[in-house]
Amino acid sequence: SLGADIATHFAATHKDRVSRLVNIEGNLTPADVVISKQATAAADTENFERWFREDFMKKVVLNNWGAKWASCQRYYASLWFCSPQAFLSSAREVCQRNSAMFSTAESETGWMFQQVDVPKVYCWGGGMSDETAKLIENRMIEQWGFKDAFHWPMIDKDKEFYRLLGEFCSEAKRREPQVSVAVDPPS
Repeated sequence: SLGADIATHFAATHKDRVSRLVNIEGNLTPADVVISKQATAAADTENFERWFREDFMKKVVLNNWGAKWASCQRYYASLWFCSPQAFLSSAREVCQRNSAMFSTAESETGWMFQQVDVPKVYCWGGGMSDETAKLIENRMIEQWGFKDAFHWPMIDKDKEFYRLLGEFCSEAKRREPQVSVAVDPPS
């Protein structure tokens, strides 16, 4: 979701460098921002460290989600390498960029995703908010739904996901001239 938000903002601001966009569980409406809202609320009550390690990592990710989804077990492991303050900083930015815009259900990131003028697809696992479902349907955005997956369909339904991704990329190679683009390393 955070990676999809970053990719969306990159695609919207670097149009000459992006020919296709695959958004996996990105935040298109304020209703999509669940964990980031919980993180900022915990920080507002000065319980962030406890919330992050105990409530979120242990209770939610490991014991609840991890009992059912292999992707969540991997996510739990990755959270141990994450700086809690960096997590909180990202959560605050996600909340800021995904608050309601123009008295509509969409957010800044959702609006930017709609404006990206390249073939694009929105991927989701398990389900999505009613607001996001309406936005995708009303804007006729291509979607790949993985009902038997969770937030990381590329892990939970890897064979199906990567088959679709391969087809999506192959279609791009058939229709577009071959161009090599160098990506600048982060500074």
